[in-house]
Amino acid sequence: MFAFNVRPERAPKWPRQVVYGRRVRDVLVTNRGAALVRTEFHAVDAVADLELDDPPRKPADAVGRLVTVADGSRLEVAVSASDVGHVDALAVARSGSDERKGTV
Repeated sequence: MFAFNVRPERAPKWPRQVVYGRRVRDVLVTNRGAALVRTEFHAVDAVADLELDDPPRKPADAVGRLVTVADGSRLEVAVSASDVGHVDALAVARSGSDERKGTV
């Protein structure tokens, strides 16, 4: 599990509260809220680099990624440099699942 900040693409501000997430194959599972009871599932189609013009307060060493999810929406993700591999691995997991389609 890793902490990060997320907002819809081109949203004016970053939320104050960080989100906790984990990767399950090509799905980003997020938990937010006071007791982390709001759980969301985002099937990831693509991950791209994102330059953070206005980085959030947390994480302090934020690296930006633009995540495209299955419904076509895009999320701006700010994750610490030490945890960015978790987000990048979503794209690798997706490409691996595409290669396996059609095989028995």
